[in-house]
Amino acid sequence: MPKHLDETEGREAPLLWRQPAYLWIAFALALGLGVPALILRQEGGFAQLALLTGAIGFLAALISLAVAAAMGRPPASRREVMLHALWLGVLAALASPIAFQALLNAVEGVEGASGPVGLSPMLPLALWPLALFVGLPMSLFYGLILSFVAFKRGAIEHKIMTLSDADDPAYSTAPIAPAVDDRF
Repeated sequence: MPKHLDETEGREAPLLWRQPAYLWIAFALALGLGVPALILRQEGGFAQLALLTGAIGFLAALISLAVAAAMGRPPASRREVMLHALWLGVLAALASPIAFQALLNAVEGVEGASGPVGLSPMLPLALWPLALFVGLPMSLFYGLILSFVAFKRGAIEHKIMTLSDADDPAYSTAPIAPAVDDRF
C-alpha cells in the first residue's frame, strides 16, 4: 500500500499546509496573480478586472478549503484543491459581468448630464462566454498554483521499528552459539 494512503479509513491522507502557512499562501497568491499580470500587462482595465476576479476566486477557494477542513473533510488530493478553485472561479467569472453592468449603471447615473447610454439588460448574458473563456483557465491556473505551492502531500506516520542497544546481538552478554555448517 502506498505510503500516502490511510490504512484505517481506506482513503488518502489529507494534504497538509506547508509551514508557515501564511508565508506559503502569500507566495501562492503572489505567484498566481503575478504571472497573469505579467501576461496581461498591456491590456489595462481588462487586466485589472481579470486580476480582481482572480483574487476574489483565490480568496473564496481558501475560505472554501478552510470550511471543508473545519467540517472534517480536508482535501485529500491536489485535484480536490483545484476543484475548489475551479468552481469558485467559475462563480466569480459569472458574477463579474453582472458587477460590470452595475458599475456602468452607477457611472451612468453619476454622469447623468451626458444623456442615457441605454445599456441592454442582456449585457451580462453577452459577456458570460468571454468571462468563462478568461475565467476558467485562470481558475485552473490558480488552483494548480495553490495546490502545489501551499500544500504538501500528507503521509500516515508509520512507527519505524528499530533495535535498541539491549536487543542488539552485538551488545548481548549471552554466549553466541557456534555457527553450524549444514552443507554436508
